[in-house]
Amino acid sequence: MKFLLTTSLILCLYLGGQSLAQDAAPTAIRVTEGPLLGRPGADSMSLWVRTERQGEVTVFYGKEAGKLNLSTSFTTRGPEHDYTGLLTIDNLSPNTRYHYRIADHQLQGSFRTMPRAEDYRNPAGNPEGLFNFRFEFACGNNPKGGGDSVGPTLPIFDTLNAKVRDQIHFAILNGDWLYETRRDYPPSEWLHQVGLSADKTPRLVEKAPTIVGVWQNYKDLLHRGRNLAEWHRHMPTYYTADDHELINDIYGTAETGYVNRRAVFRDIATRAWFDYLAWANPVKHDTPAWFGSADFKKGSDILTDKEADFTRMNLSNMANLHVHWGTPTAGVPDASLDAEPGNPNSAVYDIVKVLGPNKLKVSPAAKASGQASYSIGRRCYGKFTVSNCDFFLLDTRSHRSLHNVDKPDNPEATML
Repeated sequence: MKFLLTTSLILCLYLGGQSLAQDAAPTAIRVTEGPLLGRPGADSMSLWVRTERQGEVTVFYGKEAGKLNLSTSFTTRGPEHDYTGLLTIDNLSPNTRYHYRIADHQLQGSFRTMPRAEDYRNPAGNPEGLFNFRFEFACGNNPKGGGDSVGPTLPIFDTLNAKVRDQIHFAILNGDWLYETRRDYPPSEWLHQVGLSADKTPRLVEKAPTIVGVWQNYKDLLHRGRNLAEWHRHMPTYYTADDHELINDIYGTAETGYVNRRAVFRDIATRAWFDYLAWANPVKHDTPAWFGSADFKKGSDILTDKEADFTRMNLSNMANLHVHWGTPTAGVPDASLDAEPGNPNSAVYDIVKVLGPNKLKVSPAAKASGQASYSIGRRCYGKFTVSNCDFFLLDTRSHRSLHNVDKPDNPEATML
């Protein structure tokens, strides 16, 4: 018995040493959210994390769960992206299962690369190298509870993790991955969270302070939905944005002159969506949104932003212009807030003409003199192809005009 006990102890020590062999000294850079997988390829996979502070993250990976013999590192982005970061692992084998772990963390997962056409090409029977594949498609996580959902337990992800994820190549979440919580999270608390003093506030947060509530919204869901987070550690996913990624029942974002708190929250929420999820999507246009502060004069159709250079912006690849509501609760989906006034010039605007580096002619004209934060949006649609299947990721919220139930056949109305 003594011999067996000694042998067991030696074996445990050996296995423990083997599993930790790749880890160096503990790192001060802690991963707080993620990893999430995306952009699956035949020879590559991308991985996203958020860290407590900007810094280097190392990933161990390999074809055997107990032998992660490869490693690569990357540095997360600054506070203007909420310390999120993206790594693409290259030179992988096609249609192969890989395992990975974040160094100095127990955060681990696995993924399967996509098949490669060359491996299926046959001059006589399959000259194009077509192949079969599987994917999962769904919409609407709805973790809020309150009687209109199953709440934060998200039992569907228990089923997906147990029975689906090892059988498919990728997933598509067709909108409403996010449901609104913590949207009133104040910039002062966010600055404390990310270790910054007020004088170090990023320019983006100065122009669009309510973005910190959307960032917090993503963190909140990933913390509450542990089975959801586990799914994304194993399943590369593509996304579309529906209303809840932006704000519940958002419409009229392309209706020139429309005054609506929800409509003009589009660009703030979309920027956070790209920081947390939409990095995984192929996009037709990669020009980011522009956020600024503009001067207005009552009755004038001239917008002036001394920090901008509109002559250098590729406006044809961007969306229209929104002047923000400007209240701390602009992104909160509470109907009682819809009647509260915002900035007097807050509305949906059309860019008529670039008048110079700092000036735009817009429509409609300003209602009041003063300054306001505004944004010129980005286009979010894209496409990817697998074998002989084309997948179109549409954007039905960023360019949506108002619907008219009395004239449903209006040829000018659009969702795209």
